[in-house]
Amino acid sequence: MGYSKTPTVSVRFPGSEYAALCQEAEDQNINVSETLRRSWRQHHQAMKIEQQLLAMEQRLTRNIVETVFLACNLNTEEQADCKQKLAMIGVTY
Repeated sequence: MGYSKTPTVSVRFPGSEYAALCQEAEDQNINVSETLRRSWRQHHQAMKIEQQLLAMEQRLTRNIVETVFLACNLNTEEQADCKQKLAMIGVTY
């Protein structure tokens, strides 16, 4: 019995999406399968970048908040109150 080391996947696309996929493959001078593989890898790379940007944003926000606390000479109770208010408006850090 022959065994393929590369798994096979079947997918159904609406006609317009399949036509766009074929056009993209032709524009890049590659086959449809390679177009899908590249898109899948790009999607995962974009998700990774998005997570990294979110982590950077949270670190930056934390640094800004801590700097403001120091600049305003807030005591621990005032800092806790500010953190609670920031959390209420959706600021995470």
